[in-house]
Amino acid sequence: MQRIEKQIAVGIKKSDGVKHVVYGVVLEPDVEDLQGDIISAEEIEQAAHNFMVSYQTIVDYHESMADARPVESYIAPVDFEMAGQTIKAGSWVMAVKIFNVDLWDKIVAGEYTGFSIGGWANAETD
Repeated sequence: MQRIEKQIAVGIKKSDGVKHVVYGVVLEPDVEDLQGDIISAEEIEQAAHNFMVSYQTIVDYHESMADARPVESYIAPVDFEMAGQTIKAGSWVMAVKIFNVDLWDKIVAGEYTGFSIGGWANAETD
């Protein structure tokens, strides 16, 4: 097995300008990612739980801590609609409170368009 680093980007689904909270899917099951891998609902649940137990931090472009914190994190129990888009059952959904005004302005301006999860995986080689 080979250990690889992965980054997965998923779009923001909605935002609340009064509360400065953004909502989006962190990971969606059974959909090919940018590296051509498919993540199961079980693996997504494990990653979401690990994040909440061990991290609960938001990092700006995978480099430095952002002045933001997760305020909701859950696995979608069924398909549902958020801001006109279908969220697939088994998806990891998160809401993040943005405390920094400059960061919020970048989100509103479209400079930040989604969540991007970084992590490591053991890849089986042929």
